[in-house]
Amino acid sequence: MLFVNLHTPFLMRFLLPSLLNRDSQRLKVSNTDLGNGQAEQLLRYAGDGNPAALSQTYALVSMLHADAALAHQLTPKPIPRPRPPRPAPYPGAQKVLDIRPLPKEQLTGRRHVPHIRFINAERTAFLMFKKPQSPYLSRVLKQVNKARIGRLQFLEDVEEDIQVARLEAEWETLVEEAAKAEGQDPQVVRKGDKEWGASEAWTRDLARERRAVQRRLSASHVKAGEIAVRMMDIKDEEERLLREEKKEEKHKKNEERKARKRERELRKNDS
Repeated sequence: MLFVNLHTPFLMRFLLPSLLNRDSQRLKVSNTDLGNGQAEQLLRYAGDGNPAALSQTYALVSMLHADAALAHQLTPKPIPRPRPPRPAPYPGAQKVLDIRPLPKEQLTGRRHVPHIRFINAERTAFLMFKKPQSPYLSRVLKQVNKARIGRLQFLEDVEEDIQVARLEAEWETLVEEAAKAEGQDPQVVRKGDKEWGASEAWTRDLARERRAVQRRLSASHVKAGEIAVRMMDIKDEEERLLREEKKEEKHKKNEERKARKRERELRKNDS
């Protein structure tokens, strides 16, 4: 009956082509009822094994599939959006922490003291020299945060698994003690369960993985501390150089002003 319901509208269009060309609503309703009856009768004959009905049904269904395939081919395919290029560092660019602060001769303008900025709740720090921020730096900071959050989440999950393994070990101990109290051999209880005692090995494996992740996390914390100290040193050195350059610039302007004043006095005396 499901096959009849699915294909009856399609069969009606071929069994009663005049249905689409009628303007009378009454005739359309009448032809619709007639088409439903003929389509269901054809499908029932085909279900009973009538060769003529089967042939006609296969031909109509083949036309249905051909129309669907043609419509699919004629449907315009959406143009995929071009994937934006992955942010990459400038070719030959050196790390900021290795080359800063720059000497005055290599500056293209006035010296700017960088600001130490923090992103999100993880308080990841970086030096901002200008706006907008480099896309490559944003990608690196995102990867660092993602790795750190993943390690912390892994430690939480492992801690829960270790608690479950310990509870299993305690349960096995209680079962063995109960077996001894009833005069049974604990070895018989162990042989009846293939996974008996696996909680201890599971606990050891989880503890080993936890130590490995903790070492990587500690190493990243040590490295982050070293980078933070380096960033503070760069900021302090940039501030010191900026004060010296301002002092030199002010002294230079004073000397130029004095030179202009002497030149005006000489012209005045000559006149």
